[in-house]
Amino acid sequence: MSEVVSLREWQTVGPAENASLSKRYPFSAHDREVIANLAYSRRLEVLEVRDGLRITTTSFVGVVHLGSLTLQIRPKLAELSPGAMATILCYALGLESAYRWNREAAVCLEAGEFGGLLARILVEEVDLLLRAGLQRDYQARAVWRQSPRGRLDLPELARHPSRGGPLLAIPCCVSERGADIALNRLVLAALDAASALAADPDTAFQLQSRSALLIDGCRQMPLTRSLWEEAAAAMGRRSERYQSILQLADLLLNGAGASVGDSGRIVSLSSFLVDMNLVFERLVSRLLSDFGPHGARVETQVSRTRSFRWSENPHGWQRPRLRPDIVVYDRATNQPNMILDAKYKPISAVRRPPPEDLYQLTLYSLSFGGRATITTRIVYPTLSDRSNGSQPRLEFYGASRSRSMASVGFFGLPMLRVAKALHRNDSAYLRQLAFALTSQ
Repeated sequence: MSEVVSLREWQTVGPAENASLSKRYPFSAHDREVIANLAYSRRLEVLEVRDGLRITTTSFVGVVHLGSLTLQIRPKLAELSPGAMATILCYALGLESAYRWNREAAVCLEAGEFGGLLARILVEEVDLLLRAGLQRDYQARAVWRQSPRGRLDLPELARHPSRGGPLLAIPCCVSERGADIALNRLVLAALDAASALAADPDTAFQLQSRSALLIDGCRQMPLTRSLWEEAAAAMGRRSERYQSILQLADLLLNGAGASVGDSGRIVSLSSFLVDMNLVFERLVSRLLSDFGPHGARVETQVSRTRSFRWSENPHGWQRPRLRPDIVVYDRATNQPNMILDAKYKPISAVRRPPPEDLYQLTLYSLSFGGRATITTRIVYPTLSDRSNGSQPRLEFYGASRSRSMASVGFFGLPMLRVAKALHRNDSAYLRQLAFALTSQ
């Protein structure tokens, strides 16, 4: 029987805090490989100490199975209903359906079933795709036919051992319109992979039934990064309706990173982790893009290398890059007026951000600000339903005693209120929130 240990994000738990971790677990070679992969990717740290195990979590949530030990990492936003979490997740991923549940789903976020929530969203997105119709393309294939059709395959005929003699069929190259394309193969692979995440029998049945609708006209393949890249390369104007499936498949691949071997083939999706830091960053950037002030232009992951210069570089190293999460530009002057960094971390009156985050934001302000002081702001999630209110603000003076050279502010994003506004399509509140977020 599996031992279940429940954890929270950004937490360190050992035998003193949880008696279940005082045991010795016989990890297999595969389990130890998964543990090493989790630590290397900074998803989760599992250390064997003298009196048991010590586990350190980060911003990744979900479920990890290590032999007879099951780790359930609960999101700090689990106080939100599954429907609210689904709304935030869909909006952050840019799913145009903006799936919103009007009822409570049979998904227990307290038990770490974040993968089950993702599986239910995938069912809804596939239903929308099936109603719109699968994309079909012409594909050339070689067939032997008694009555010629298409183009004669003369090289194949010359290679045939009975060439020159009587044949009952001849090789032809024909083009037939079918659904066996990379995009549909990715949909089928995502459905099959998500079946391992669905603890709810109803969700598992719905995933299998949608898979059965595609399997007749589409080859069944495992969900791999190479298949995802092939499908992404096939995206075009006619295939925009597949964008949401592409996003969800990417999330499945990233979440199963602990179970992927060197070949890139998924071994199992029974262990699944989602980086909430990435989800939160996408949520903030889309809120600003959709509801930000008209005079502002939002860009994400802006890379800047000219801030550093090697005075001597005998090894030929590249210059370090500054890459803030979000830069807000003034459309009139095309100059940056604010830098936002989404931090999915527990920030509160009793838990301030680590010094390295403040150093990072100060460097952004100095690099992008030039002669003028530019405001940088740490955006963090909060469960408070109230407005942002008064927030701390840190000024960097350096050697100057009279002029602030950099400024670091804070903004708590009320997740519960945002979820309600997205559910009700309350554009007025979301515009007000985006304005407050980008105001100096």
